Amino acid sequence: MPVDFLSQVDGYLAYLRPWELLPVFGWSWLLYGSFGLIAGLVAVVIAGCFARLAGRTTSTLAVPVCNWLAASIAMLALIKGGKLWLEALQFDGAAGWLSDTKWGIVPVTLAAIAVWIWHRPGGVAGLTRLAGLGAAIGLAVTLTGPLSSLISAAEFTPALIRKEGPKSPDVVMLTIDTLAANHMSLYGYSRLTTPEMERIAAQAHVFENFYANGNHTTPAINSLINGVRPWTHRANQFLAPGDSNHARQGIVARLKNSGYQVFSVTTNPGATPTSSGTGHLFEKIISSRIRMSCSAFYSITGSPFPVAFTSSGLRLPLQVCNAADRMLVQVGVWSPTDHFDPELAFSATRRLVEERDLARPFFLWVHLFPPHAPYATPEQFAGRFDDGPQARTRFDSTPMDWFTVEADKGFPSAYIGRYDESIAYVDHHVGQFLNWLRRQGVFDEALLIITADHGESFTHDYGGHGGPMLHEDLIHIPLIVKEPRQKAGKRVAVLSEQVDIMPTVLDLAGIPGEGPFEGRSLRPALRGDRMQGLVFSMNFQQSSRFGALDTGSVAAIDGRWKYVHYRGQFKGSYVPKLEDSLYDLRTDPGENVNLIAVHPAVAAGMRTAIEAQLRVHGGPVR
Repeated sequence: MPVDFLSQVDGYLAYLRPWELLPVFGWSWLLYGSFGLIAGLVAVVIAGCFARLAGRTTSTLAVPVCNWLAASIAMLALIKGGKLWLEALQFDGAAGWLSDTKWGIVPVTLAAIAVWIWHRPGGVAGLTRLAGLGAAIGLAVTLTGPLSSLISAAEFTPALIRKEGPKSPDVVMLTIDTLAANHMSLYGYSRLTTPEMERIAAQAHVFENFYANGNHTTPAINSLINGVRPWTHRANQFLAPGDSNHARQGIVARLKNSGYQVFSVTTNPGATPTSSGTGHLFEKIISSRIRMSCSAFYSITGSPFPVAFTSSGLRLPLQVCNAADRMLVQVGVWSPTDHFDPELAFSATRRLVEERDLARPFFLWVHLFPPHAPYATPEQFAGRFDDGPQARTRFDSTPMDWFTVEADKGFPSAYIGRYDESIAYVDHHVGQFLNWLRRQGVFDEALLIITADHGESFTHDYGGHGGPMLHEDLIHIPLIVKEPRQKAGKRVAVLSEQVDIMPTVLDLAGIPGEGPFEGRSLRPALRGDRMQGLVFSMNFQQSSRFGALDTGSVAAIDGRWKYVHYRGQFKGSYVPKLEDSLYDLRTDPGENVNLIAVHPAVAAGMRTAIEAQLRVHGGPVR
């Protein structure tokens, strides 16, 4: 476990202070200890059975078997840790060799340790003493977890602001993971992927030029919920904790302090109230509503100890979870395609709505996982857009990430149809849920927001999301806004971004919206007014949460023009050298032609605008 943990310390330190590593390490040790205890007990039982069959005492086999298990795990961890360190130091040949031969290394290591234990049965007796010492240290450090969690989750409860006059509207916000606007028929895509959302749009506002402030879940959701861009809230890494100071000024705190009931149902550990620093504000939170054992693992390890949430990034427990997923599918407990069933989230959501206090308005935030990879869908949707046999289960429908798709021979053709089917899958369930709200008498009077956290890439030889790239696949996302009692639909061309959602909701709910947030209310655009201004999207995964934002990318969009600026060099030998780019989205929506040399004045102006923002927001956190 220490090797596994230490190999990730650089990543942790990007968004945790050094002292915060202690409870993370202690919590991780507890997890690994539990895993080791279970594995050891299984080994003892198996050894006991063999001993009885051979007419021997259990200890004659149990002791060497447990020593073999402990030594094997330690040696494999050292080999794996060596691979990780080699990768970090850019020794790609050695790292690649270890990766290519990992299935040969495991049995050879297990066999070699078994031979060594057989010839020297007492050779690893010191492991027992080391285990005892390690357990004592791990237990002591783990005890600091609750204390640090209490400090980090201290609740802020400002004076309640009651709105005078009629009851404020209920607010229902659906955020759909990994939903790119350019794959939605609502936005002109050739395949009929979103018929239900098109039906909703017939009586709602559809924003045609809406952008995510980040290209993966954690920073994007923080911007949406707390109203500041990623260079301000600094939750730029997956599972990075949201800042409590921004949460106090965010949409959840403001609605709650105006008398709203606030509920959350989430399916992604990167889009939970904990990840946005608002967990203590919600009255009811229902999480991990998917059928993947990894999700249960995230929930168990993350919910009690927000600071220790990163422990769920440790690799061995996740590998065990993945193995459990396969076993549950093999024995028929789960199907190979029902992992993200939206009904799991919506059934919990309906209970929250039914049990609410009818005398008070409610804010309900539901985050849905599909069309996030793995893209495989149930039989009703599988094959709708691609009748080929490939990528049809949860185990084979996830493309490789970022620039590594060069090694994925099926990318993108094997996955695009499955992704589109996953969009149709979630669209169907969204329609079913909104029909239920209509039957409950909630829909017409409610303020409804439907949007996404980010998109998904199938172009530019780049897969998935996150990382340095910020092309349209990744950051152009949907926004549907249905006002209370709205009957006629409207297309809105105003350029807008995720930080605009909070002030818009507050404005439409009649709640004062002054504060340090960086967005603006889009209510004037709903009334037909023109609104101008740059919008920004960014990725700073490899910059410290506390230091200068010296490694990352920023996109600025101003009407037809889009400028992408790269700072530093992303780590990883697979990341090529990236140069600033200027695109004309009107004539080149695929962003294939860099126009910096053709329009130097436009490029210089947009680069200056980005640098001006980075001078304000890009320095170390004070």
